[in-house]
Amino acid sequence: MSRRLDILTRHHDRLTEIMATARTQITDSVRDADLDALRHLRREMVEALAAYQRFVHEEIYEPAQQGVGSEEACRDARALKIDCIQLQRDYDDFCLRWARRNVLENWPEYRLSANVMMKHVNDHIAQVCELRKGWNGQAA
Repeated sequence: MSRRLDILTRHHDRLTEIMATARTQITDSVRDADLDALRHLRREMVEALAAYQRFVHEEIYEPAQQGVGSEEACRDARALKIDCIQLQRDYDDFCLRWARRNVLENWPEYRLSANVMMKHVNDHIAQVCELRKGWNGQAA
């Protein structure tokens, strides 16, 4: 389990890193923003979320469904899988919404929307960190 938790941490660190870089681009003034960089970061986030979701399914959910770990761990793994799927859908919706709208003309709304989405991802990570406290010491 320890190896899986290390990999889970790396996924969370990658998501956090992308968001930290995005925050530098989501400036008060649209004139200071690099829209090309933001597009690139959105693609990176899509890829990072997909890799994270795949990892959770293959390395946390599937082993739990095969009887590895406690009944509580199985419930946590199922909840985590569902949360990951929803997080990916929410991010996809965010991307679709802004692919259809002019970011420059709607900068204050985009900025708010992006910050809300980043808070959503951070809240997910914090929730998983709380779940992890109960996973330490369980069988791999």
